[in-house]
Amino acid sequence: MSSDGWEEVVPEPYEMPEGYLNNLTDEHQAKLYKMWDAFFSVCDKASGDKDQGATGFSEDWGVDTNAAKSKMGGIGGASKMLKNSGIEKEDDAKAAAQARSEEANMEKLLATYGPEALRNAFWGLCKRDNPDITMLRFLRARKWNIDHTTAMMASTLKWRLDTNLDSLLENGDLGNGKEIPKYIENFDENGKVFTLGTNYKNQPVMYVQFGKHIIWAQPQATTKKFIIAHFELVRLLVVPPNDKIVLLFDCTGFGPSNLDVTNFLYILQCLQSYFPETLSVLYLHKAPWILQQAWHLVKWLLDPVVRAKVQFTNHPEELMKEIPPEHLLKYIGGEVDVEFNWVPPEEGENSLQEEKEERKRRWDNHRRLCNEFEQVTRHWVATEGKEGSEARRVLVKKLRVSHFDYEPYWQGMWVHHRNGDLSMKNPGMIRWQYPYADGKKIRQVLGHESSRKTLVRELQEIAAGAPVDFAEARTRDMLKDGSWGKWDSCEDLPAPPTGFQDGKLLHDNEFAGAAALIDVIGLNGPETIDEAKKKAPKDGAAGEQQQQQQQQPARAVNAVPVRGKPSSAVENGTTNGKAAPVQDGKASEKAKPAAAAGVSDYGGDQQEKVGFFGSLKKRIVA
Repeated sequence: MSSDGWEEVVPEPYEMPEGYLNNLTDEHQAKLYKMWDAFFSVCDKASGDKDQGATGFSEDWGVDTNAAKSKMGGIGGASKMLKNSGIEKEDDAKAAAQARSEEANMEKLLATYGPEALRNAFWGLCKRDNPDITMLRFLRARKWNIDHTTAMMASTLKWRLDTNLDSLLENGDLGNGKEIPKYIENFDENGKVFTLGTNYKNQPVMYVQFGKHIIWAQPQATTKKFIIAHFELVRLLVVPPNDKIVLLFDCTGFGPSNLDVTNFLYILQCLQSYFPETLSVLYLHKAPWILQQAWHLVKWLLDPVVRAKVQFTNHPEELMKEIPPEHLLKYIGGEVDVEFNWVPPEEGENSLQEEKEERKRRWDNHRRLCNEFEQVTRHWVATEGKEGSEARRVLVKKLRVSHFDYEPYWQGMWVHHRNGDLSMKNPGMIRWQYPYADGKKIRQVLGHESSRKTLVRELQEIAAGAPVDFAEARTRDMLKDGSWGKWDSCEDLPAPPTGFQDGKLLHDNEFAGAAALIDVIGLNGPETIDEAKKKAPKDGAAGEQQQQQQQQPARAVNAVPVRGKPSSAVENGTTNGKAAPVQDGKASEKAKPAAAAGVSDYGGDQQEKVGFFGSLKKRIVA
């Protein structure tokens, strides 16, 4: 039981099926080598000179005219859409046409964009995820055919560059609410779309209250931008190596004014073409006759694999085959007794975005690691995995930590940042809270093995000479014996080791100061103990300062970036190596508690926001 009255549970990891990371056959592994080789070839062949433009958005968002309206809703709109689509009804013919379209997009991509733009788009696609997970999603979507997978990947990269998708993430709720008409009030604020809890596979469940969606209550462009932004954002709630979500469309109260055929198909087509292997299952719960008829008309526009994931249900028991009743909301037949309450964005919550130089420094360092990963992977491919495997595993960890630390400088906050579902003190950790009618409160906590705290500790041990397998096994042991620590903090990291010998980590006081200098991603210091020893103070030169480093190691160079207003980002008088704001000749006293701990702060007077997008009016003293 936690101190705030919630019973915390950690679910068993979901065993990934064949064809997923860490469960590949020899044939699958060979395909992965070939796919990486094909990706490098595409990048090397790019001959264009265009980068992703700041003007953004060349997507066809649709037009809000009476003629367009007549084609969107109802059975008539669905029939017209099928007739005018030009898409083959037979699945084989449809797949061939899709392949031709993707190949054409690949040619346009190569002629329009340069190699660096393609690489930036790819790493923007991966973000904090293991790049192999990304490759495997595309391979599975195209049935392990290398040519078709390459074309699909290229088509997706072109779409991401053309639409400037990441600008929606950069804006966050605050920016999108200001720039996009009805973005917040018609989707988030009224509870039309939200994510809460997981299924049996630890995959997040996104609820869509279809009956609240009035087709023409917002511009088409707003609906489409909301869709693609949330497919990108929901990935933050997925714990690797998992890569899927559940979509639950609640059709209670559904009528003709809700039958938005165009955008429902846009959801499925995006999942099919640009977010492959992201959908686990899509439920249409309590769908009326009109929606079922519309579906039977337009389902032939979709790939058979995606089509098969759409299921109609009428009873909670059908949903409970996928979602535990103790994770399912009460209003839909489950046990979770909580109501929607939107936590609005606040001015200043994205203030780190204003630090342009620091943002560039962190992105440049992240791209340095990306380039290193690419070089190691080229060699890994050339040797068919005989060389480079260990280095790739280390770099995957570094890339994830690096992106965690870059995110606050470019990505605007989402509601799940504000309500606490996404830990900002230990990025990568996710919590779901399930209150019940009998007063019992369960907090499900996920992401330990891929969280920032785990990765920093593992990388410190690897930097001291430990093998990757040793560091990962130690994580599992710490989780079993309870020594892993608090799920929402990086402040209980053990002292970094100074070496590794005879299967054991060494903690030599002589080199403790050097170990404290190690920055696991190379942003603010050396990445290995050998490099750190060269920069550490000589014996006797550090005195009391070195003793303090031994007592509180790894905080200065590996501290979690502080979100919020500049006055709260103070750590011993500096903000990420820069001069901190001063008041009357000294650093802001208000900011010191949170900053001294090296944790995230959302700006202003922070409140712990918990529950179903709700908040407890409880001050936090960091």
